[in-house]
Amino acid sequence: MSDESLTPDTIWEHDLFNRRDEAELLIGYLESVAYRPNIREDKQGFTLAVDARYGEGKTFFLRRFAEHLAINHPVAFVDAWADDLADEPLTALAATLKKALDPLFGKAGGVEDKFNAAMEKAGQIAKIVGGGLLKKGAALLITAGAADAAAEVLAGAGEEVKDALKDGIKDSGKDAVEIADKVFTSVAPRKLMNDRIKRFEDGQAAIADLKDSLASLVAALDGQSLQAPIYIVIDELDRCRPTYAIKLLEEIKHLFDVPGLVFVLGLHGEQLAHSVSGAYGATFDGQSYLRRFFNRQYALAEPELGTLLQKLCENAGILEGPFTYTPITTAETEIQTVTLPQILSVYMSAYGLPARSAFEVVDILQTSAVVANQRGSLHLNYLLPLIFGHIYGLPSGEIAKVKENCRFLAYIDTDHFGRNGREVSFDAVAELYRKASLMDYNALTAAQNVDKPNLGVKAVAYGRQNFDREKNLWSVDNYPKLIKTVARFKNPSFDA
Repeated sequence: MSDESLTPDTIWEHDLFNRRDEAELLIGYLESVAYRPNIREDKQGFTLAVDARYGEGKTFFLRRFAEHLAINHPVAFVDAWADDLADEPLTALAATLKKALDPLFGKAGGVEDKFNAAMEKAGQIAKIVGGGLLKKGAALLITAGAADAAAEVLAGAGEEVKDALKDGIKDSGKDAVEIADKVFTSVAPRKLMNDRIKRFEDGQAAIADLKDSLASLVAALDGQSLQAPIYIVIDELDRCRPTYAIKLLEEIKHLFDVPGLVFVLGLHGEQLAHSVSGAYGATFDGQSYLRRFFNRQYALAEPELGTLLQKLCENAGILEGPFTYTPITTAETEIQTVTLPQILSVYMSAYGLPARSAFEVVDILQTSAVVANQRGSLHLNYLLPLIFGHIYGLPSGEIAKVKENCRFLAYIDTDHFGRNGREVSFDAVAELYRKASLMDYNALTAAQNVDKPNLGVKAVAYGRQNFDREKNLWSVDNYPKLIKTVARFKNPSFDA
């Protein structure tokens, strides 16, 4: 993966979220701990989970993090979701390792020979697993605890030990349990059992040989242009089928757990744990199960909201969209006329929405502009609190409320010439629209006939007087209906 033309400056050139600092922090950490003795004898390599929700720039970060690492180390990047189709994580991991080491092949030091030796051992394991006791899920050969249980069964233990074996292979997936049931009912001849014992022994020996070969491969990097540790960066683990994700984690743990190999896994931990629990049953503790595969979990910092919204609005093509909104102010600042990304940033902060919600907010606004078929502007001082209420799960038409510590205010005109105005809270200005939308004809007419109708009355009256109130979703009266309509265009990624 190494490219001599890449430098940290070019790699992070379009880093909107200032992830470079996090990348350099993690690189320093990983290089310091990769060879640190582990207090657990069954953990020799190092696995880091980079945890982030959808929309927080995890894939952007991991791809550039891999490029940054590749300046000095053998590195390969894997999209686990794409490889999920093959259903062979061992093959995917072997191919990935080859890709990481390819720049060193054909050079002195024997790296290519060491790699080929390791792949021969991996091939033996793949062959044994493919024809072994379990042809689905992670085979018993890979799970040491299950192998011990199997040995007891083969020694003639009773039904309770068979049950223990079944429990042990639950880590390999539900299919494994079903196959085990068939195996237990069909096994009788001693020769068959001897063959399986031999297969177990061959598998265990192959795993030990593979780890020895991988250790030799790491040692062969001494003096090379790319130094140990070897990094395997795997993204999209939480989007895989749970059974595939589990198989991949099991094979990393049991086959590639060697000093000098570092795995960096990109995932949304909560989502992956939920998927694992769904595969094994509601009472299964997916969080605890996953923790045993990771040495450390690192949570990406939330991105800066204003920069994110600027990029999202550009991508959605709504920077010049059909939106209107008031200037804003605080006790410490002058009245400011702001851009669309700025007003969205201020409003999201005021209503307590995290940066990841920016994707959904911009998506709703872009879809609203399309489906409303507007003949006027969409008033964000009212539409945004309704959108936020929808995101928070409030009843249809109910507006969200600003947080108690909100320091932002809307500035609204109080005369016809815009020479005078007053500062009001975001809640108060949204309420002007809501109350006007509830007025009947007579009340609305009376409200218009005052010296200076408020902006809510003017907006509602414009929609009612000029167009069919019932059919036009862009009309202020119909904003709750507009949001319900837009919600039917749901983007499933926002649940991730």
